Amino acid sequence: TDIADDLHQEVNTALGNINILSEMAHLKSETDLDKSREYIEQIHTKSRNMMAVMDDMLWSISPANDSMTSVIERFKEHVDSLRSIYGQAIWLDIEPKVAQLSPNMKLRKNILWLLKSGSANMMRTGARDLHIYVGLQRQQLLFRMDFNNSSMDLLQLNNLLQRQELTKKIQEVKARLIVKQQNDQQVIELFIPV
Repeated sequence: TDIADDLHQEVNTALGNINILSEMAHLKSETDLDKSREYIEQIHTKSRNMMAVMDDMLWSISPANDSMTSVIERFKEHVDSLRSIYGQAIWLDIEPKVAQLSPNMKLRKNILWLLKSGSANMMRTGARDLHIYVGLQRQQLLFRMDFNNSSMDLLQLNNLLQRQELTKKIQEVKARLIVKQQNDQQVIELFIPV
C-alpha cells in the first residue's frame, strides 16, 4: 500500500509538471522557439526520470526480486550505466555479507533508491574517482561514497544533500547521513539500520 501511494504521488507530480511544461512550450512555440525547445527538453528529462522511477517501483514489488542479492545486482547494473554515460572511473565494493540481509519490501525499495540516487547525483555534479562501498557495520548498512570534488559544483552538491525528497527518505528509514571533506576529497556516509 505504501509503495502504491508512493507511485501514485510520483506519477501525479511528474504528470503535473509535464503538463505545465507542455502548456508553456505550446505558448512559446510561436514567439520564442528557444524557450519552447528548453521546455521540451525539460519534458523529455522529466518523462525519462518518471519511467526510471516506475521501473524501479515495479521491480521492487515483483516477488522475483525479493532479496538483497537482487538489489545488489540492480545497483551493479546502475553503476555500469553511470560508467557508460559519464565515461568516468567508478569503483564498487560490496561486502558479501550484505547479500544475506533480508529487509522488507519497502526498506529494499528505499535502499535501492538511496544507492541509485546518491551515486547518480555525485556523477551529475561532477565527482571524479568515485569509490562506492556498501557493507555492514553494527546492524547498519553502510553506504559510503569517497570522491574527488575539485571539479564539482559544490553549491549544487550541498543543495542535493539538503533536498526534501532525500531528507524524507533518510527519516523514513531512520538513517544517519555524515558528510566529511578534506581538501579535494569528500566522503559521504549513510548508515541505514537493518
